[in-house]
Amino acid sequence: MSLRFPKSITTVLLATIACGGGAGDDGSGTGTNDGMECLKSADADETPAADRFVDNQDGTVCDTMTGFTWQQLVLDTPSTWDEANEHCEELELPGNNWHVPTFDELDSIVQDELRPAIDSTAFPDAPGKPFWTSTPFDPEADDEVYAIDFGDGSGGTSLKENRMLLVRCAR
Repeated sequence: MSLRFPKSITTVLLATIACGGGAGDDGSGTGTNDGMECLKSADADETPAADRFVDNQDGTVCDTMTGFTWQQLVLDTPSTWDEANEHCEELELPGNNWHVPTFDELDSIVQDELRPAIDSTAFPDAPGKPFWTSTPFDPEADDEVYAIDFGDGSGGTSLKENRMLLVRCAR
């Protein structure tokens, strides 16, 4: 005899384990699961929107649909391209390899039907402003990258020099 859980329970169980809950997490919120990786749920394509993002209670959010871990809160102070990269590299949140996300990574959390175009439960106080990505507009040139405006979820480009945008780091 085998037990079958409804997909919503299965999704929550997978998300809890994948996003740092369960084994190795003492529930203290002290980051004892620093080595845990956020994993894509086996039911990712069927994950209800309400179950997609898991607040790790440590300043990070796990996206069970993509497997990315996100910086939950961002400074509402725009930064230059170089400052954004430095910020992500020096970010003091659990886990390693924090970086300015690619266009596809950042676009994966855009919620076009919302204003700002992001899940405000998972990402409280998220500003509806343009954010840096690390994807170059022209791979042959190093002076312009794609950006995403969370005011409406639109994508565009931004010159690296003399521009100030926000950054949400990913790993």
